[in-house]
Amino acid sequence: MARALDDPEGAVQAAAVGQLRKRRIPGTMTRLMELLDHPDELVSAAAREALAEFSFDNYASRFDVLEEDARRTMGVRVAKVDRTVAARLKQELGHPARRQRLRALEMADAMGAAALLADALIERLEDEDHLVRVAAAELLQHCTAEDVRMALLAAVGDKSVAVQN
Repeated sequence: MARALDDPEGAVQAAAVGQLRKRRIPGTMTRLMELLDHPDELVSAAAREALAEFSFDNYASRFDVLEEDARRTMGVRVAKVDRTVAARLKQELGHPARRQRLRALEMADAMGAAALLADALIERLEDEDHLVRVAAAELLQHCTAEDVRMALLAAVGDKSVAVQN
């Protein structure tokens, strides 16, 4: 198995990746997470398929019952495995219900996805609800882009003291 994973042929590596979880080889999860960044799309796609349980839908359905540590651990994995995370979180950030927008912000924080969502978070700085604006500002503090800095400086003039802080 180890030789197949190091084979120069991507198709051979991809076939070996598909066998890792079935064989319960120690260190499989770590290896699969590393293979997500493999330059050969066949190999990275095989790793994504092997880690299919780390999907946005699965994470979202469990999010409210997970402990904080589990939210973060699983969230980081989901953000790396599921390529739809940014689009799905942006969709949730635009939801009409305040609770959904706040939950999306919590999920983004747990996933470490603030940088992926900077444009959508900047939009949330103008949300009708001050709690959403506060949560968006808190997430944006981890981003270093110039447009984020300018948006946060503009938020200092917000009508809500909580947002200003």
